[in-house]
Amino acid sequence: MKILKFLSSKRTAFHLLFPLACLIFAHPNTLGLLIGISLTLLGEGIRVLSAGYITKNEVLTTSGPYSWTRNPLYLGTFFIGLGICFLSGYPAIVFPIYLVLFALIYIPTIKSEEDFLTKKFGKEYEIYKNSVPIFFPFPPFKFRPSAGYFSWSRVKENKELRSLFTLLLLLSLFILKFFLQPR
Repeated sequence: MKILKFLSSKRTAFHLLFPLACLIFAHPNTLGLLIGISLTLLGEGIRVLSAGYITKNEVLTTSGPYSWTRNPLYLGTFFIGLGICFLSGYPAIVFPIYLVLFALIYIPTIKSEEDFLTKKFGKEYEIYKNSVPIFFPFPPFKFRPSAGYFSWSRVKENKELRSLFTLLLLLSLFILKFFLQPR
């Protein structure tokens, strides 16, 4: 259990090291670039949207993408990682590795956050938890979200713009590698 807590606490490093390793060993191809770029942009779009709704540790956010899944930021992260698997040019090899690492990091992270939210918000969180899927937003949705709104200032406060620019730099490097590799 200590190993899982350690991995969970180092998830930021994972988000730097995994894409860099994929980039170093990448042999991008046209289809992989198209799929990879689409998935990473989808993932970052989910993250930006989610970051624009959440006010961490202050209120229970249940509106916007939080009305579809309890963990939209992590869902976005999953799609970004999936996209990077395709960008590598070796998705059949890289995806199983990514899936195992993602599960080892995010299952304990989500469990820890659920424990925190249960203690902080009690019955309100329990109702939300029992009504909204934990990860993949499969209908039918039973939960009716509370009033909430998207805010670019929250996106900035949650440091998602920095993540967006980092992702765009990473995508540029994969594209550059594609054009510079020997044919």
